[in-house]
Amino acid sequence: MTRYHHTAGPNTDIYTTKINRDGDFVTTKETRLGGSVEDRWGSHASSGSSLLDGISNFYSKLIVYTLIPCMYLMAGGTFIFWVLPYIVFMLVRDANAKAHNSKVPIELQRAYRRCSKLYDEAPISHSDKAGYLIS
Repeated sequence: MTRYHHTAGPNTDIYTTKINRDGDFVTTKETRLGGSVEDRWGSHASSGSSLLDGISNFYSKLIVYTLIPCMYLMAGGTFIFWVLPYIVFMLVRDANAKAHNSKVPIELQRAYRRCSKLYDEAPISHSDKAGYLIS
């Protein structure tokens, strides 16, 4: 089934006359294309029976109003299962970064902090800065 039905026809000129605030008549010409577009999905949405349409509308609303809260409950109830691994991963990553950063000499850390404070967003990465400072 195609949704839109296009109908072709001759162009028509329509003249519209309006009155200005000053009381003058102003006539404008509007050219309308003769074609029209009909949306056929709306006509096929109905079964033609008010009883069947009422039953289907009732069940569709029942499903929507019960399914949406169930989805929220499932997302909230399983929140701990899909967030807990991320929290554990971030804690382990921070601990590894702290252990790795403790191996860097304190003078180099100070130099890097001072460099990043002076040159806020530098075009070189952390490893490039560290390599430059070490060299």
